[in-house]
Amino acid sequence: MTEEEDQDRSSRRERNRRKEDLIESLMSYPSKRNLPEEPFVGRVRAALNRIREQNKSGRTRVENRFREAIKDEEDPLELLRIANEVASEDPIRALGMLDHASSVCTYFDRMEKARLIQAMKTLYSKHESNIPIKSRRIFSSVDLAPLVVIDTNLLLDALSASILRKMAMDRNGIINPNSSLLFHHNLRHLRIERRIRTFIPLTAKHEFMNKIGNSETGEFDPKRTLSLFSNSNQHINLDAYNQAITPDVLEKMHSEILESFHDWQPVESTDFLKGVEEEHEVVESFIQSHSEIYRRVTDFKDQRGAADKRTEFNGESIYPENGDLDIMRTATNLASSTYPSIGSVIVATRDSDFTLLARALEETLGVGVAKNASELAQWL
Repeated sequence: MTEEEDQDRSSRRERNRRKEDLIESLMSYPSKRNLPEEPFVGRVRAALNRIREQNKSGRTRVENRFREAIKDEEDPLELLRIANEVASEDPIRALGMLDHASSVCTYFDRMEKARLIQAMKTLYSKHESNIPIKSRRIFSSVDLAPLVVIDTNLLLDALSASILRKMAMDRNGIINPNSSLLFHHNLRHLRIERRIRTFIPLTAKHEFMNKIGNSETGEFDPKRTLSLFSNSNQHINLDAYNQAITPDVLEKMHSEILESFHDWQPVESTDFLKGVEEEHEVVESFIQSHSEIYRRVTDFKDQRGAADKRTEFNGESIYPENGDLDIMRTATNLASSTYPSIGSVIVATRDSDFTLLARALEETLGVGVAKNASELAQWL
């Protein structure tokens, strides 16, 4: 077997394992939300059995013992002992077993459950440096914060809101709290509460600056910034705008918005950027395997007169544009990394290049997508 075939098999095995872990994590969904268990749990169990049939391996015997131990209402020490038999070879699977037990073992008293969770956290700490972030989402009991990658459109939404607030134009509007236009408020609030970490890629910073000024000279241009409102339902009084929004005011708003999202940075920026570039083939393969959807995105943007920033793929000019590809590579690299205390990687964006492929991005690259507060809540 060639090295490439071995890597392909390993990649497929990892994707199948993530599918199994994600499906298993749904078993506790109804109980956590006080919903009827059937028929939901029955269907999840059937799907889980089908996946396990496909993924049979030497671990089946140990997992059967673990399920029987739960059925027999064994104490946390016995469950931990069985899980530890798997931990040295497959810590992700062992942690998934313990997390599942913490959700379904309703016969535990408060102290027993606390001991099981503490043991799980200890086991996780021991193996964290070998567990990629994209495999950590199932560890709900470990309390790991998602890392939210901020796309350019969220920065521009925040700037638009600041401008309207400065002009006292936002007091008369009523916006649905789940609207994507308020998503930036929600993100900053969660960041302050330390429920998420936030990261602005260099691409997003450059695009943000280019929308409102000149990134080469560092000059801010209120006239260029007016384009943010060209497709909105907000009528802008130009005299009032020119009086309120000066280059100095715009520069201050720009700085405050970047600061409000400044929370997390990779340790070695040079090595990080090199790693991002190395995701080129992985992301390009993903785009090509979903080229039909991206053609539709391109056609839709073309009809709106917006498809002017396409990328060449095998002689075909389609979306995503280069900036979005860079953010995709960045998120993919982060999801494959082992940075500490991060439970998942999510791109916060309204861009259809991401939102229409959200499930595929998660299953293939291990990257989540959220376009509003409701979608982000599923990751918390």
